[in-house]
Amino acid sequence: MDVESLFTNVPVDETIDLIADRVYSDETTPELNIPEQALRTLLAICTKRAPFTTHRGHMYLQKDGVAMGSHLAVLFANFYMGVVEERVFSQVECPLAYFRYIDDTFVKATSTEAIENLMRTFEDNSVLHFTLENSVDNSLPFLDHCLHQVYISRHVSEWRE
Repeated sequence: MDVESLFTNVPVDETIDLIADRVYSDETTPELNIPEQALRTLLAICTKRAPFTTHRGHMYLQKDGVAMGSHLAVLFANFYMGVVEERVFSQVECPLAYFRYIDDTFVKATSTEAIENLMRTFEDNSVLHFTLENSVDNSLPFLDHCLHQVYISRHVSEWRE
């Protein structure tokens, strides 16, 4: 599965709320020595007020989503995806294998229907849209590599441990 345009679709205000909730309300998160409102303001300034210039010299502010290349873009994208994964896997059974790198996800499941259900559940629990690529001839491209069924079957049990 692949998230369509993850960075530009990360809901910034919601992600700031999610980060603040995790930092200030989750007992498993170490205490941060900064007031909550200060953290919220700093995150908003760094993501919502980060200007960029076009090749023609025009300056713009991105209204929502995070700008690719911004220092917080990967943090926001990963954090948002992590929260969405928590929601999804509280509703559906975890597939045989599930690995994600930023917006690219490798899923091995018992059936195509199970993967399609997983994708629908992700879309129902987020603002994101996904594309799906099934294996062809027992191989599947993932992160610029071609994974083959023999390798996947041999290593999935090791990866899950």
